[in-house]
Amino acid sequence: MGCDIHYYIDYSPFPDNPSYTHCLCQFFGMRYYYLFGLLAGVRGKEPALFPPKGLPKNISFRVEDDVFENDDGTGLVIDKNYHTHSWLTMEELKRVIRRYKKLYGIQPGCDIIAIYKCMEVLEKEKKNPRLVFWFDN
Repeated sequence: MGCDIHYYIDYSPFPDNPSYTHCLCQFFGMRYYYLFGLLAGVRGKEPALFPPKGLPKNISFRVEDDVFENDDGTGLVIDKNYHTHSWLTMEELKRVIRRYKKLYGIQPGCDIIAIYKCMEVLEKEKKNPRLVFWFDN
């Protein structure tokens, strides 16, 4: 059985209110298991560069809607098929990409590079981007 990753770019559209976040986009990434290892210690050879942090406290409505499910009317719970939730800042993601290149001699897949480039634009606009992600299998 394969393992999939769900990526979301969250950011703060209002610099004076960082507690409010918005989701720019969602990506379903390719199965780069060596990258999964560096991101969160999932399926790769190497340990996570940053231990999984869980979900951030102020996730966007889009992320909230996708990660939680209704538990028979008793409230929202994290979908039981998802695991190893985490998030990275742009600087942390840059370190993961550099480590990947150093270990494997190639750039990681174009999906993670596209995500980084989107985050770079948001960072220049002082929107505090972060990559929120989790896995399922």
